[in-house]
Amino acid sequence: MNFSRLNKNSKLVKNLKDKSWWKTIVKLINNDKNFNIQIRPKSINVYYKMANFLKIVNDNPVAEIHYKFIPTKSEKEYVRIDFQDNIASLKSSMDIITEDILSNENIEKIKRIIEKYNSKGEKGFQSDLIKENHSIILDAEIASKEYGRIDLMIYNERSDEIIAVEFKVITDSRLFNNEIVEQLERYKNFMSNKDSIKEAYIDTIQTKLHLGIIDNNSPLVNINENTKISDYPILAITAHNQILIDEFQDRIQKKVAHIAYSLNMFGTTGSLLHFKGNNIPLMSQNAN
Repeated sequence: MNFSRLNKNSKLVKNLKDKSWWKTIVKLINNDKNFNIQIRPKSINVYYKMANFLKIVNDNPVAEIHYKFIPTKSEKEYVRIDFQDNIASLKSSMDIITEDILSNENIEKIKRIIEKYNSKGEKGFQSDLIKENHSIILDAEIASKEYGRIDLMIYNERSDEIIAVEFKVITDSRLFNNEIVEQLERYKNFMSNKDSIKEAYIDTIQTKLHLGIIDNNSPLVNINENTKISDYPILAITAHNQILIDEFQDRIQKKVAHIAYSLNMFGTTGSLLHFKGNNIPLMSQNAN
């Protein structure tokens, strides 16, 4: 598997660090944990409530915004932003967003537009889970042609271990048939590429440090060549309330006990590494 992430010496990263508009974006995510930034092989993606609304690309970095979040008319999914004197200029065809896209007023408008798309359903709950666990989130929405999309990658500092996370809402019918087992098996197969995964995420952390996305107090900086890669993924489920957890927990546990690191069930959201109450260790050896 050719799995990689941008490293701190890539031209995109080196040329991005000192751009004033990038510093505006970093300040934005530091002030609002509904934002998160993830490193890709050829881009840096900025999410708000798990909507990928900004993409930073090219060796001489440019920022692009998803057309429907401005909104504007476009034949392309992402529209390039022009920066002049630190003003992010792109006028929407509906005159909703004008002048500086990254101004506080316009960011609030964009956030409200995104919330109409992503505030409900799985993406909204996934965003809440990322916000709750932001200090251990290593990656999100990991795309793989061979293995499918992986929801999250986290780091367990206590066991020095990188763990994949599959996230579901209790209403997802796949939890109650063999599809969830097949999904977790694909995750396990993906995680067998241990050297590639470890190298990619060492690069990720160095890049995030270099760009000011995280600092040296982050537990993620402890990831190194000796860090373990968990064979088994966490299955995390938003179940809405304790009644539904009590009704379905045993049934789901029996189905995934041989393939999941742990089964974590919450009302709305919760800690991914707190193995008490409704979070049940399964194949994990270091959960406590």
